Amino acid sequence: MLECYILFLLFSMFFFMGLRVVFYSKEYRNKPKKRIEFLKITVLIPFRNEEENLNLLLKSFSEQETFPFQIVFIDDHSEDDSYAIVERFKNQFKNVELLSLTEDFGKKAALLKGVEHAKTEYVLTVDADVQFNKEYYQKLSNLPENDLISLPVLMEGKSTLGKFLSVEHLFFNAFNYLLSPLYPISASGANLLYRKNALNYSSQLREHKHLSSGDDYFLLKALRKQKGSIQVSNDCDLSVKTPAPETFNAYFQQRLRWLSKTKFKMTFGEFLIGASTMFYFLGGFIALLLSAFLFDFKLFFLIFFLRLIVDSFIFMTYAQKLKRTKDLLFLPLFQVLYPPLMILVYLLSFYSKPKWKGRQV
Repeated sequence: MLECYILFLLFSMFFFMGLRVVFYSKEYRNKPKKRIEFLKITVLIPFRNEEENLNLLLKSFSEQETFPFQIVFIDDHSEDDSYAIVERFKNQFKNVELLSLTEDFGKKAALLKGVEHAKTEYVLTVDADVQFNKEYYQKLSNLPENDLISLPVLMEGKSTLGKFLSVEHLFFNAFNYLLSPLYPISASGANLLYRKNALNYSSQLREHKHLSSGDDYFLLKALRKQKGSIQVSNDCDLSVKTPAPETFNAYFQQRLRWLSKTKFKMTFGEFLIGASTMFYFLGGFIALLLSAFLFDFKLFFLIFFLRLIVDSFIFMTYAQKLKRTKDLLFLPLFQVLYPPLMILVYLLSFYSKPKWKGRQV
């Protein structure tokens, strides 16, 4: 068991190093792609009961040096002052529009309404609780044309727990970034740019409309299936910041929502990656416990440091450009703290139905 896990770690190390070498050599060999024209982008922001977050988002918009063609807010039956806050902002800028859902409801319905309303080639979806830097929209014009570009989302925690969970989120984005040239598995609708006509948005939405989350995940799957051009970016200038969960309850609710969408029509590739990831974390946790139980501390530290080397390589490949290298200090805790959290989230998924904005997921 222990020897098998060590061999698995060594294989993982060489696999990810190989991916990085192949990815960068391929990137440098390819001819430069045509750049996205800034005025071909419409920003879509679905929102529901976001009065506590909207002012920070709108402040980020107000500080921009350049604006896209359209900024469209779509209200999903808000019960607080969100609509009024956006309406006041809309009156200050001519290219800002405010739409509302009437009969339908949910984030997916809001996005569909926004996509159908957009007049540009590209749409950029942004969550209502994010912030971005002053040059964000100006930098978008540096992006090469692709069918989908998953831009960085950085969680920011205030408490020790929040900081740890933000690093956990960053680590899995790093894993997705390294894997993306071969098989991208994740994209975040909080900062997602895609070509409107790359696929029939309404048609792909019908397959999963009964699930209240996962608009980003299923869009990625649909484009991956039809072999669309997909890019995962770690450009710091194009990153957005969002609050990290600050309590275990908030963390579990968020992860249960994410897990609920991945169970629907899982592909073999997703199953294989999921099983390998689970073995990587849970196998390492069990291997450490077993070597400690056997008082084989040489083996304990060998497994611990091999894991740390692999974790650090995955993490730094992504985080360095995002200026989050100091978060590397949290990685040793992953081997001890994350596996129990993973098991608990998985068990809770069978008994707990998460809620989001007062609605059952």
